[in-house]
Amino acid sequence: MPVFITQPMIQFLAIELTALSAFFFVREVIVASPQNLSELAKSKWDYNLNLVKTLSKQKADAIFGFLFLVTSALLQGINLLFPARFIDFEGLTIGTLMILVIILAIIFIWSLKMNKKYAEKTEGEILKALGIKQ
Repeated sequence: MPVFITQPMIQFLAIELTALSAFFFVREVIVASPQNLSELAKSKWDYNLNLVKTLSKQKADAIFGFLFLVTSALLQGINLLFPARFIDFEGLTIGTLMILVIILAIIFIWSLKMNKKYAEKTEGEILKALGIKQ
């Protein structure tokens, strides 16, 4: 009977995490509004609350993107340590691929929620540093 965690499945999971990492690295940059980008380009005497939200989200996205990228690199390193055996490819079926897709969906939904919480925490810290009560 094939083992559930096989080398092809580790490869597939590493690829999924790399894609998730890329998503978090580019998400906030892609949706950044021209107004916020122009605010970053100007010098100001005061703060901009929309810019605080944007920068908080960018920080959270960068942290989550980095964590997924490191996890993916570790999985790929583990994958290289153990050479592929013929039996490893027997466990790679449509069912196991569907399980990996479901695992990715769970990781994705969890990371979006945690990312939002971290962005809100960062935003609160920035507002506190600016002396603004929430």
